[in-house]
Amino acid sequence: MCAACALSLGKPVLCVGSLSIDLLQFCRQVPQPNATEHCKKARWQRGGHAANVCRVLHLLGVQTELLAMLSRSSALQSMLRELHRSNIETSHCPRTELEPAYKTVSIGPRAGQRSVVECDRNFPYVQAEHFQQLDLSQYGWVHFEARSLRETLKMMRSIWEYNNGREERIRISLRVAADFAEHKDLFSMCDYVIVSHEMGVAQGWHSLDHACQELRRTIALPYSLHVRRPCFIISWGAVGAGCIDRAGNYALLPAERVNFVVDSYGVGHCFTAALIYAKYMRQMELKSALEFAIRIGAAKLMAIGYKHLAKLYTYPPDPRSDADTELIEPSDEEDAELRICSAIFNRPIDYTRHDRKSRPMANIAGATGEKRFSRTVEIFSRQVRSIIKSYREKSRQLSTKFIAVVDLAAHANKKRT
Repeated sequence: MCAACALSLGKPVLCVGSLSIDLLQFCRQVPQPNATEHCKKARWQRGGHAANVCRVLHLLGVQTELLAMLSRSSALQSMLRELHRSNIETSHCPRTELEPAYKTVSIGPRAGQRSVVECDRNFPYVQAEHFQQLDLSQYGWVHFEARSLRETLKMMRSIWEYNNGREERIRISLRVAADFAEHKDLFSMCDYVIVSHEMGVAQGWHSLDHACQELRRTIALPYSLHVRRPCFIISWGAVGAGCIDRAGNYALLPAERVNFVVDSYGVGHCFTAALIYAKYMRQMELKSALEFAIRIGAAKLMAIGYKHLAKLYTYPPDPRSDADTELIEPSDEEDAELRICSAIFNRPIDYTRHDRKSRPMANIAGATGEKRFSRTVEIFSRQVRSIIKSYREKSRQLSTKFIAVVDLAAHANKKRT
């Protein structure tokens, strides 16, 4: 795929939060106290909710920027270089000499079976003064982690002051994974509040329907009063997810069926990033955006890491011109591939039709339900590869014929002389 087709067409998404180092250990069983276990494999990877949401948004084709406190430790430099290679902006991130936060995750063979040990040693969080140095006109969406209530409140107030009297507003989303009651005061300042399954269980909500009913009561004022309310989204693991719009109407959607789970760590990051992508870049309705987020979360379960999400081809339709964007002129060899990619990738996704003759990928595209993808990821990518392959094959044939004609002409000219 050519680079021009992957460019985001809107303003960047700013993710405010943390960046840490995660050590993942894949074990035959989760270690018990006073027991020695041997893991099957282990790996280091970039951690932190905001950093991983940036990564997934980038893979989906969105320009992103990370605002987090970064350590100057050599242990973090490889991850920072990876962010730089991914074109994730970190130039506004403050630095510290302290060692970065670490997290050790022991993952068992079954989905959701894991234990987590965090070691942040009171690692500093990004301050409001760092946020206030930014030019907010450069961003279209700001996503926060529910951490450091006082500093986050100051940052959100800065966005509200910027939005005051403007038609083009910056939208605010908040991910709540801990301290629900403490961060309630932030909800009315957000456009979207995303609540994790773990947070719902900690609150004593015993089901997805119960969780949605309790979230409706979070803002006590009756819905007959026209006051600012956020949209609530809550994920509930293998059961599915639910959403509540500003009018108080809620919908429950089932999870996608996955036959074999490969890696469940980071599904929440993918769910959040996909929801932001669907609302911001695709301009989907809340229920459709939630359905899209569930499918991306199911796709995450099928492979280790996040890189495979870049193959889903979910780039924004209806490209718009941007006077401030410098377009790179493709070379002659890339020009044909650019035209092919532009014609295919810029088509909108159709959720109402399903190609029954094609081999379905139920885990990603959703083989059940009334709304289905018109084309599965596998069929879509195969079509693109076949078109590009046929074009290159024809180019090689024409090149061979041209060389043969030139050689024949040269040979005939040599005979005449």
